[in-house]
Amino acid sequence: MIVQVCHQLRYRPLMKRIKELIQTGAMGHVFLGVASMRLNRSKSYYEDAPWRGTWDLDGGMLLNQGIHLVDLLQWFMGDCGEVYASMLRGTLPKQTEDVAAGIVKFQNRSIGVIEANTLTYPSNFDNSITLFGEKGTVSIGGIGLNEIRKWSFADPSAMRPVPNDDADEHFEMYRQFIHAVEGIPGSSVISASEGKKALEIIFALYHSVKTHQAVKMPITGFSTSTMAEMEEWK
Repeated sequence: MIVQVCHQLRYRPLMKRIKELIQTGAMGHVFLGVASMRLNRSKSYYEDAPWRGTWDLDGGMLLNQGIHLVDLLQWFMGDCGEVYASMLRGTLPKQTEDVAAGIVKFQNRSIGVIEANTLTYPSNFDNSITLFGEKGTVSIGGIGLNEIRKWSFADPSAMRPVPNDDADEHFEMYRQFIHAVEGIPGSSVISASEGKKALEIIFALYHSVKTHQAVKMPITGFSTSTMAEMEEWK
């Protein structure tokens, strides 16, 4: 069976270039990675579709809006070892979180920071991912996550790329899946085991909020519906 998980941002030429520079050692050891999401989801957003903002049917803003940033962070940084998180809700009449802050300790002794909110006034403000390595710093931002804000390397061959706004990551994702189905050598798909890594990190962040302690990876199981049992969130 061939599975293609829809983490389409991995197929952007810019993200692939960053991954290549990490793998070839141009950044050296990446000590810190920061994923930030500053969005706005209004009262009308939740009223337009009653399933939104529920633990049973929606699952929280980290799963709904934030999972692609979390996926990029772990794809760049490596496998997760432990997480700790704190979250809160705003004043909107719904169940799920509006603000989240998480610390991720990766198995390679690097640290990740996840900060996200859907209360940004008055509207969507920014998405960004920033990597700090011993030989390079990269920061990509903007609502479309296509603005190069920092690109600095000790290696002069790691030249600043030109963002390709015409690149269609969804097209490339499906193209790679078709190639894999057709048995074309060199095809690149995001397998189920690879694709679930971001999901596991987010589940662990929620579990940390429930238990008020750090959670070691891997976790054996979790259901977002159990978040509704938290007295302080009712």
